[in-house]
This record gives sequence, structure tokens and C-alpha cells, in this order.
Amino acid sequence: MLTRWDETWHRLSNWTNGQAPSERLAVQVLHQSGYEAIDPSHPLGGPDGAKDAVMQRDGEKWIMAAYFPRGQQAFSAVKAKLEGDYLGVGKHKAHGLAFITNQEISIGERRILSETVSGALDLYHLERVVSILDMPMMASVRTQFLQIDPTDPRSPVIVTALSRATAGVPEIVARTDEKALFEKLWNASGETATDGKILVLTGLPGSGKSTLADWACRSASSKNRVYRSLIVDMRGYDIDESPVTANQVFASALRALGVTDISADLGQQGTQYHQALDWAAEREERLLLLLDNVFAVEQVRPLLPRSPFHRVVITSRESLAAELQNATSMRIGPLANPDAADLLLRDSGTASNQGAVPSEFAELAAVCGDLPLALRICAAILRSDARLNVRDLIEELKEESDRLEGLEYGNLAVRASIKMSVDRLSSSELLHFKYASAHPSAEFSTEAVTHMMADKHVATARALRRLRDRHLLEDAADTNRWRMHDLVRLYSRELSEAQEAPEARQEAQGRLLEFYADIVVDAAGWIDGIVQSQYKQAESRSSALAWMHRELPNLVGSAFLAKSLGHTDAAWRLGMSLVPILDVQRSLAVALRVLAVATNAAEQEDDQIRLSKALNNTGLTLTSLDRLDEATRTFQRAIRAASSGGSLEDQAAAWIGLSAVYRQTFGTGAALHALERAAKLRQEAGDLTGMGYVLTNIGITLRECGRYGEAIHTLRSALEVHRASRSKRAEASTLAQLATALNQVGNTKEAISLFQEAIEAYKDVQDLVGLAMTQMNFGNLHALLGDSGKALDFYEKALALFEKVGHVAGQRQVFHNMAAVHHRQGQPEAAKEYERWRDER
Repeated sequence: MLTRWDETWHRLSNWTNGQAPSERLAVQVLHQSGYEAIDPSHPLGGPDGAKDAVMQRDGEKWIMAAYFPRGQQAFSAVKAKLEGDYLGVGKHKAHGLAFITNQEISIGERRILSETVSGALDLYHLERVVSILDMPMMASVRTQFLQIDPTDPRSPVIVTALSRATAGVPEIVARTDEKALFEKLWNASGETATDGKILVLTGLPGSGKSTLADWACRSASSKNRVYRSLIVDMRGYDIDESPVTANQVFASALRALGVTDISADLGQQGTQYHQALDWAAEREERLLLLLDNVFAVEQVRPLLPRSPFHRVVITSRESLAAELQNATSMRIGPLANPDAADLLLRDSGTASNQGAVPSEFAELAAVCGDLPLALRICAAILRSDARLNVRDLIEELKEESDRLEGLEYGNLAVRASIKMSVDRLSSSELLHFKYASAHPSAEFSTEAVTHMMADKHVATARALRRLRDRHLLEDAADTNRWRMHDLVRLYSRELSEAQEAPEARQEAQGRLLEFYADIVVDAAGWIDGIVQSQYKQAESRSSALAWMHRELPNLVGSAFLAKSLGHTDAAWRLGMSLVPILDVQRSLAVALRVLAVATNAAEQEDDQIRLSKALNNTGLTLTSLDRLDEATRTFQRAIRAASSGGSLEDQAAAWIGLSAVYRQTFGTGAALHALERAAKLRQEAGDLTGMGYVLTNIGITLRECGRYGEAIHTLRSALEVHRASRSKRAEASTLAQLATALNQVGNTKEAISLFQEAIEAYKDVQDLVGLAMTQMNFGNLHALLGDSGKALDFYEKALALFEKVGHVAGQRQVFHNMAAVHHRQGQPEAAKEYERWRDER
């Protein structure tokens, strides 16, 4: 008799087995969820002393209570039972209560129950218990407690046999490295193997594992690499089917191998199966077994050949290779974007290709995350509707909120494919999966998720590792960092929004924002100073800069997230602290966006000092972009805000910024006037460190108007201040300016020494634009000395840096200088080439 697809839910909801079996079943559920050292009460079902069991989780004591009445009860009854059972937490000095019930409890009711008790509560409601019991490894538990027969499939197991004559080989796009690994599998000798030569294809849902494995089998058969291929769908991830066991495969496999006299005894069938494989090996008839859609090693271990002569390919969303002898793992990921675009172009049909350009197929593939299943769906949609073109479909799928809804066609659906993997997660893994998408970007660290979850680091690391093993996460480039595919992330967000309270998600994001904001303030301080930080990420300049470069997308995303959630303090701190690193990277457009976040946060808080600081940095960024009119208005507004807030230091900072605009707009006289205002304000405030910045800018202005002696004296004074305050970036800038001034008065020897110091200082703070400018000026010095070779060497270094950060004006200046060197060398043709490149920029 076949069971219904929701049999587990049905039998739990209508529980008739009494209290003792319910407690035993609850123990199995908790064991699967990661609880340890579970000690049930004795006798089960009898007086329990305010607990049904005592156990451990993450080193803390918990108690269990099971409530399995017959049929669904009023919520008030569930609440009363929980309140009574929770008294045992205090009585037994436990950390919390695990409450397991067969009752349906809505999200709102779950929130009420959590707020009812004073401490930790791990609530296992009907749907949660069903999701655990429906895991393949819980089949024996379902049989014992719910009398659900795991060997009663909804459809027969089919073993497909392929030979050279019957194997049609489909065309497959790209996958060159994967094809090479298959060739290695066919050619491996395998004399010492005990479980045969096994290749396990793993990867995220929809990555095309089964398609690639099927192609490999057909290709091997058609090329006579194997005598025969046997293909079995093990149904490890099917929603409506029970996972296939080895006992269900033996008879069909024997028939596929040509055996006619098959025993009715399952044990004897297994013996016959292995005898048939052994005889084939003796006849040198190599067999290839494709065991597709495997969830657990237990499904396939009895099917693995004893002879090393045969070959096995397994596809799974789990990392199974470590559990098998002599197995190699091959991860199948999304396609490279050009290959994904080619697949769409090939499979979408000629009608949809009319008027489309290759870049549109690449764009559509990118919207699909280059995931083969999503690409197949898009191709099918385009083929089915001749009126729909590629651009139309891109526009349909652009909105993230309903993208998964659009990636469905017939029985193909990205959402359903991901759901099959998610349904197998434990409660802890599921919670981490749902909250991973609360992070502002697709790549994140274990530490970030630990703070978001308010959990122990070791518990988070284990959960993320298990999600990686199930290919719902991927390893990022660095240790303890993870990446979630875009479409998996959308499903995670859908699930979280459907099952978790919005307040809980926002609280988690708030903890994450505080984590990032606290560290980035210290890390940013290293760019122009020395910081004593409690965070290992910011314990040195090198570690701070490495962390900021690595986390930059997350930090930028967190700034916008903080604004959307109304976390004004975090928004301001993140926005302001990101400016130095964005400035040295020349990411000025992004800098303006995060500064808008900081400005908005200061306005929301009505904090004039913070507003002045945000506006001043905005003015500096606008100046770097040559948007001088906007910069002038912004600096003037910053001065007014600083004056309103009573900050002389911030007024001075804005006047320094305004001086740079005046120098370009009105000349050095106006710039010096603004700097005199800044110096007076710094003196009034007693800000000696800040005076160093005033002196540096005065020295630059004096040098530009030809007053070299005064400039050198002023820059030397500025350098002393910066060194005393350990302001490294300001020191680098001042060294470079002083070296240039000394070179202009003929003090070449000291200029060379200071240029070299400036280069090292800029390298230390990783300011690529400052480093490029200094190397270009150092090249100018060598050009004046007549050393064209060294001059061109430094120009080349400067050009490479300007190109790296996209500094077009710097590139033009370098080409101009290189052309001048070639003119002096009497090489007009080479000079013209550099002038052409200059004019093309």
C-alpha cells in the first residue's frame, strides 16, 4: 500500500501512540538536531520531576518536554503546557527548555510563546518536527514510531543500461576541466583499489551535475571506454519519492546485466549482483555505474563494485567523497559567463535570437547567476514564446523579489530545486541558512555570522561548514569566509521572511552593523595614524588595510543597510570610516554615496559636528572629481554646521578643503587667505596635530606660486608635526611635496632621499594615487638629471598605478612626460606615439 506524500505530517498530527513513545520520538528528534548526552526520565511516560529528559548542547544543560496530544488543541492549552514545563528549567538549573510538540503553531504564536518564558526556549512545532523526520537518515525512526515503510516507493526503480550501440551523446557546453577528469577516471589502472574507481560530482542545486554525469556515461559508452553503463536515479532529493535503497536496485540492475534467474530473497539478490560484477571484470567487460541524486553514502555503499576494474560516478549535493575509499570529488559550479551565454544562445531558438546582441545573452546569464538550471528555464521560456525577446526577459527577471517566481517552466523550477536541499537541513543549519541572506552581500566571514546570530563561534562555524558540505554555501578565497550563490540567497531571503519574525531579522542585522562599525572605525584610523585597537582585524596597519580591502563590499552594503533600518550611529560611523580606503582606491563615486549616508544620519540626529565632518569629506571628494562649484557650496555649508556646533577644529578642516578649491579657481593668493583662516582657528583650538595639515597645504601653495624657500621651511615644519603625531599618510604627502620643492631649487641629493621615503610611506598606507604621483615626480627629477632610462622606469610604474585605479588625468600627464623624454632623446616618432595615447585618454 502506497503512503501519501505528507504521511509524516498526517500521522504526527493525529498521534495515537501515547506519552512514552512520544518522549522516545522526541529524543530522536533532539539527537538529530545536535543535542548530546541525552538522559531520558525513568520510567518514560511516568512522573518526570518537571523534565522528560536532560541533555547538553554547546556545553550547556538543557531539559526536554514532549507534548503530543491526539489531534490539534487550542493555543491556550499549548501555552499552559509550556508554562508548566518551563518551571523545570529553574528547578534543574538548566540553560533552557527544548519543547517538542505535534501541534501546529503559527509564527505569531511562536513569538508569544518565546515571550512567555524568561529564558532560552528551543521550540519544535509540528512543521519543524516533520522537516526533521522526513530526512532520509530518519527513515528507520519513521518506521519505528509512525509505521511508515521506507521500502515502499511511489514508483518503481528503473536501471537504464547503455552500450556503444544505444548511447546517444548529447552536446554539452564547455566543462573542459571536468571532461578531462572523466578521461582520467576511464584511464586509471586501479589495481590497488578496494571500492573501485569512484568519482563524486557535487555542487549546488541546479549546477548540472546529473546532466554532466549522464553525458559522461554516454560518451564513455559510445567511445567503447566501458562495456556497459548502468544509470540509477537514487531519488535522494525528490519531494514526492522516498530515497531509493540498494535492496530496491539489485533486481533491476541484474536484469540490466542480462541475468534472468533472479532470487526473490533480497540478501541473495545482493550476492547475485556482486557475482555478476565480478564475472564481468574477469571477462574484462568494464562497467560504469552512475548513481544519480544520492543523499547519503548508506544508499549506495552496498552497490559499489568489489573489483577495481569497474568505475562509479555518483552525483550528490552532499560532500560524500570523504566517506568512500578511493573516491575523488569534483565540484560542479555555475558556468563561466561566456559559456553560459553560449548555452542560452544555442538552446533558446532562432526566433528569440533575432535582434539580440551577444551582450544581452551574457546579461541574461548573469541575472541567472550562470546557473545551468536557470539557463535551461530561460531558454525554454524564450523558445515557447516567439514574441518574447532576450531584453524583455532580462527586464522581467531584474527585480530580485520575484526572480525565483520567473525562473519556472513546466516541471523545471529553481526554487523547487533549492528547496530539496534545504528540506534536509537540521534546525540549526536551517536557522543559519535563513539568516545568511540577512547579510548585506553574498560573501561573508564566520565572525560576521556569529555576531549576527549572537551565537558561539564554534557553533556558527560548524553550521556554515555543514551548509558548505550541502553546497548551499561555497568556500570563498580566504579561510573562514563563505559565499552564497545569488539564487540560493534569494531563496534564503524568501524563507526567512516567511518563517522568521521581521523584528528578529532586524535585530540580527543590528548586531552585525555594530560589529562592522566598531572595527572599521579603528581600521580606518591606521590609514593616517596609529591605533590601539581591541580588535585583531585592526591590530596593525597591514592587518587593518587587508581587512578593509577584503570586507569593502560588505562595509559599503552595511552603510546602506544601516540607513534603511534607521541605525543612524552605525550609518554615520560606517559612511565616514569608509572614505579613506575609498579615497586611496580612487573609488570616489562610491565615496560620495556613503558620505550621503553619513550626512543623512547626522541630519537625522541633528548633530551639527557630525554633519560638518560628513560635509567636509564630501567637499574633499568633490574636489578630487573636479566638481569645484559643488565642492565650494559643500565646504561653506560645512563651515556653517561646524560654527553652529561650536567646533573650531571642524571649521578649520573645512577652510583647508576650501583652500584647495580656491587654489584652482582663484589662484594661490585666495588659497593662502583661506589657509590663514584655518591656521588661526587651529591655534585658537590648541590643535597642534591639525596644524600639521594647515602647514602642508600652505607649503604646497607657496611652492606652486614660486616661493620655494618659504615652502621648504613650512613643509619641514609640517613634517615634524606629522611625524610627532604618527600621521603616516600626511607624512607621505608632505615628504613628496618637500622633495619636489627641493628638486626645484637644485637640492637633488636630499630630494632623492625624500622621494624614496615618500614612496615607502605611500606603500605602507597603500595609497596608490599618492604613490603614482610621487613616482611620476621622481621620474621628472631623473629626466632633469638627464637619466632618461630611470625617468622612463618611474613613469612606467606610475602609469601602471594610474591605470589600476582609473586615474585618467594622471595617465595623460605620464604620457606627456614620456613624450617629452623621447623628444629630448631625438626620437620624434616615439614621442608622437605617446602624445597620441595622451590625447586618446
